[in-house]
Amino acid sequence: MPVAPFDILLTDINLPGGMDGTALARRMRELNPDLPIIYASARATLLEQGARMPGSLVLAKPYDPATLARLLLVALPEAKRPGPAPAAEAAPSAVALEPA
Repeated sequence: MPVAPFDILLTDINLPGGMDGTALARRMRELNPDLPIIYASARATLLEQGARMPGSLVLAKPYDPATLARLLLVALPEAKRPGPAPAAEAAPSAVALEPA
């Protein structure tokens, strides 16, 4: 069955079953080397630098939706970004990032 392409991977580090978020990210980068990756986890500080994919970002839980929106805009290539949000819903102008 064909799978539609997607623009970004947002994954928790701890996933149920046999694959964790770091393994998922590695597999996805094998299929799409330019795929932006954001790891989200309450254990973000425990994720070792070497376990992260190059260029990935880490979002510590809990987070507010505006922070996630800002991080998505940072991670997405400019050509795939949505148009500007209405002023009442605009994301914050700055967010703390942890690039790989």
